[in-house]
Amino acid sequence: MVKIKFKNFLFVALATTTLMGLPASAQAKTPQSCHDGHDLLLSRKYKKSIKKLSKCLKYNSLSIEIRALVYYKRSYAYQLLSYAEEDFEKADDLLYKAHDDIYKSIELDPVSTPLAYCHRGLIDLQITGGAIGVEDIEKGIAMGAPEDLCVGFER
Repeated sequence: MVKIKFKNFLFVALATTTLMGLPASAQAKTPQSCHDGHDLLLSRKYKKSIKKLSKCLKYNSLSIEIRALVYYKRSYAYQLLSYAEEDFEKADDLLYKAHDDIYKSIELDPVSTPLAYCHRGLIDLQITGGAIGVEDIEKGIAMGAPEDLCVGFER
């Protein structure tokens, strides 16, 4: 049986995947809206975070790694915002936006962020009621994502 514990996973995963983990040269070239979007996400201001991260994605000069990381973070913002939404249709729309963004993140950079696989697996588990997603979580762990950060999944 699959058991999901999103609350702790999401916040810890966000805190460990900051833009600050990038080399100084990449940080210096990253638009301020990317940093602001990350800070707003950690402050749990999800709508504002989505707006800033969306603005960040408009910059053509972003490296593939940063663009993938921004999609990853915006995916979290959409997912967390979906939990607060009382209208089920709106919550589903937000969850599917999170789904689209995490897939874009992995498509752009399939090797730099093993936690993205854990996140994609958790979203897929949520959307499909547990039918798919386990493989991505296991892949993320196999790629080096700390198992304790993928604890949304229990074998």
